[in-house]
Order: sequence, then structure tokens, then C-alpha cells
Amino acid sequence: MKITKKAHSDVGSAALEFLVFGLVAQLVLTGFGLELLRQQRAQIVSQSIARQAVRLVIADPANAPDLVQEMLNQISPRQGRATTDFNVSWLPKYPVSGDWVFATATVSGQSEVAVMKATR
Repeated sequence: MKITKKAHSDVGSAALEFLVFGLVAQLVLTGFGLELLRQQRAQIVSQSIARQAVRLVIADPANAPDLVQEMLNQISPRQGRATTDFNVSWLPKYPVSGDWVFATATVSGQSEVAVMKATR
């Protein structure tokens, strides 16, 4: 009885495995990178909105809700979002000179706070 050894050729499979696993790893890393960029963009937008809202509230407390809504109407098309995706609040509602005004803006779960002292 003669024992024969069947040789299985693995020539070329290492390159194929490298390409397949490398492509999967690259797609996963790209997905994580895009998600981080999306979160960073939301953070920057929410910070900008909070800062502008506190400026608007200090400049004209009586018309602040209308001014903030107008600002959101201008920003939302540039961000590709509806105005309902933005949440902006501030305290005190009607600041006087010497008050500290706190404005909070939330976009896609990213909240930022801006603080400024009212001086007129």
C-alpha cells in the first residue's frame, strides 16, 4: 500500500486574505472616522449657536426669542437640518446690565454652553 500525500497549494491565498481583511479593516476605520467627524461638526455648530444666542439675548432681551428663531432659520439650511433639530435655551430670560447670561445649544446630542456678562 502506497501512501500518497496530497499537497494543497496555498499560492496566492495570502495576498487575497490581505486584500479582503485589509478592505474590511479600512471600511471599519473609515466608518469610525466619519462618525467622529460628524460629532465634531455637531459640537462646533452647537458651540457657535450658543455663542450667537447669548449675544442676541444681551443685545435685545425683549426680542431675543424672535432673533434666535431667525438665526436658526438661517443656519438650518446650511447644516442640512430642520430648525426643530436645534434646541436653544438661555437664562435669565430678560437680562439686565450686570447679569451673567447662560445659553445652551444642543445639536445631534452635542450640547454646548456659552456664558457672557450683560453690559450695556
